[in-house]
Amino acid sequence: MGHPRSLFSLPALALVSSLAFVVAPALAGPNAGGFLLFHTNDALSYTWDDIEDYSYFTVPECGYGHCNEIDECMGFVSNIDPTSDRSGNVPTVFWLLAVFPPESCPRLRAASFGLDWDMAYTPTFIGWGNCAAGELAEDGWPEEPNAGTSIWFSSTETRQVVPLYWFAAFSYYGSTQISVSSRSGASAPEFADDSVPSIIDLVPREYRGVFGLGGGQGTNPLWSNTPVLEDSWGGIKRRFADRAARNE
Repeated sequence: MGHPRSLFSLPALALVSSLAFVVAPALAGPNAGGFLLFHTNDALSYTWDDIEDYSYFTVPECGYGHCNEIDECMGFVSNIDPTSDRSGNVPTVFWLLAVFPPESCPRLRAASFGLDWDMAYTPTFIGWGNCAAGELAEDGWPEEPNAGTSIWFSSTETRQVVPLYWFAAFSYYGSTQISVSSRSGASAPEFADDSVPSIIDLVPREYRGVFGLGGGQGTNPLWSNTPVLEDSWGGIKRRFADRAARNE
């Protein structure tokens, strides 16, 4: 059983409800180019009794900065891990993150997304919750594939790394991979800004990560391997590529 937080208000519901029906504009909004990436930390164990909300256990280095202030997040972004080494019925806690490049100026107010996996290796979800102010989930979320949810924040998120959701799950039937999909009525996961009406930016498939559960191999989108300074955004991209090469 999950523990999603709720904060229903008419403005928030109007914003979230629009996510599944608004067509992406011809011009990109401030959240264009954003990624949806998975992250886990096997040093953290899920407990049924002591902790009900794991939304605060990730992105500790990323403060509430403003446009182009990613310095505090660089160490975290370069170590995002989409693969858990746990197997069997041992639960894994993992997060879905919105990650924006430093040259962007994100203004994230709401997001919609779903999950998908191979039905032969269906994961068992034992806990979940949003990292935002409120949520409007579809029936079956997140335990049914391609069911989705929409979340909204109480204020506009301008950070380059924004935690969206946390999950606790295990894969009883063997290793599996969990991918990001869209909620019903949408062609892709969506980011909404704080404009009135909101500008919707879609997250294409090549900008979405895959989580490896129960011994499955996770992947996050790879950026170009451009020779640049190690502490630059390109340096972070290169470390992603190096990690992927080691896992091949």
